[in-house]
Amino acid sequence: MNRILSRLVVPKTLLVLFLLSLPLVVWIFPWRRARLVALSGLPNPTFDARFAYSPQELLRALPNYGLEARRLYAISELTLDFLFPLLYNPFLIGTMALLYRRAFPVTSSLHKMVYLPLGVWLADLLENASLAWLLLVYPPAFLPLAWAASIFSLVKWLLGALVLLLMFAGLLSLAFAWFRKKPM
Repeated sequence: MNRILSRLVVPKTLLVLFLLSLPLVVWIFPWRRARLVALSGLPNPTFDARFAYSPQELLRALPNYGLEARRLYAISELTLDFLFPLLYNPFLIGTMALLYRRAFPVTSSLHKMVYLPLGVWLADLLENASLAWLLLVYPPAFLPLAWAASIFSLVKWLLGALVLLLMFAGLLSLAFAWFRKKPM
């Protein structure tokens, strides 16, 4: 385990990362969504929160955003949505490393999977940049960029689901090990 990863695999560090991300999830992102609903009239205006959407669906929604909504969404994509992955990805990597260190032998190739959240991070950042670009340059609609945003969103959510499944596998492995050691 490298030095940076070993610093993440400390419960105190993981708790700090988790607590720092909470205000974004609990207050700021819901406020942004509510504000975008009010400004755009769209029931689900944040495309980065959707599992999947078509590029055409994204391009059809752009005219509903007024200038204020486009600015709010684009600026939050380039600030808050760039900050959030910087908090949740080290948390995911550290949590997986902590689980896998205890659940699987050191020689297991499963330990390499702790870096999978980096793929989530990259897809998330590319999705945010694509959405922000579309919002900032509107009215021209760039179909290739809408395709990119759509693909990056889907990849982000699929990799995120895989990370959660791998974390669950680590928890199951720990639970099975605990039950095997428990005297009957």
